[in-house]
Amino acid sequence: MPNSTKLEIIQHNQGRLIEVKMNFNSKNTYDLEGLQLILDTLHKIKSMESIRAMILSSNQESYFSNGLEPTLFLDATHKEVHQAVSLLMDASQAFYFFPYPTLSLIQGHCMAAGAVFAIFSDYRFMVDKAARIGFPEVAIGLNFPSFPAKVLSHIVGHNHARDLLYSGKLWKADQALASGLIDEIYSKDTIRTKALEFSTKLSNLPLGSARGIKKSLLDFHRHGIEQLIEWDTNALVETILSRDGQEGFRSILESRKPQF
Repeated sequence: MPNSTKLEIIQHNQGRLIEVKMNFNSKNTYDLEGLQLILDTLHKIKSMESIRAMILSSNQESYFSNGLEPTLFLDATHKEVHQAVSLLMDASQAFYFFPYPTLSLIQGHCMAAGAVFAIFSDYRFMVDKAARIGFPEVAIGLNFPSFPAKVLSHIVGHNHARDLLYSGKLWKADQALASGLIDEIYSKDTIRTKALEFSTKLSNLPLGSARGIKKSLLDFHRHGIEQLIEWDTNALVETILSRDGQEGFRSILESRKPQF
């Protein structure tokens, strides 16, 4: 499979384990090209006969992903925003419903849409220092979609999910581990080795087990998803186009606090 300079594909364990390494920009923010690339890559990878497991990682030392690219939405039209949000929904769903076990290797900051991709993986390993994980959408006046909110609540419980989303707080690795938001903490020097060791074990599962268990774990979320995604898309588009949403994105680009 050909690699892109923005999304590197690495095969491990004779192709049974596929690593998708993000390299979009210094903060790994998602623009239209990046989201389409993720979506297309996931569709190609899941058809590979050898695959049994996948790692999502980053080529940037300080960031897993900082979420959506602010310039994508500032002063954009309704059509442009709807296109971008719909693509985000498609790419994140493709990752969540990927038919084999997945692990997010979080070696740097993991925010907003980047954190959504992280919680949509089956396992999350996080570096022990400097990195933060969270959902700061409220800080820039945006709605948080109901489907990832449902997944987040399933992982950490309603109260933790409530507090994370209403406060927009960013958690250190030890806080995330205590709540169950991540599974393991490792040092900067060992996290990649540990992630590869663990994922290699997953990739040695028989095909029927790898696919069957993943399906069993996800099927309860399949029902009613179309209605959830439709509402999520429209609500997020609405808040992005609102005065508060536009001020929020502008404040990011201008490195200041938003004025709501």
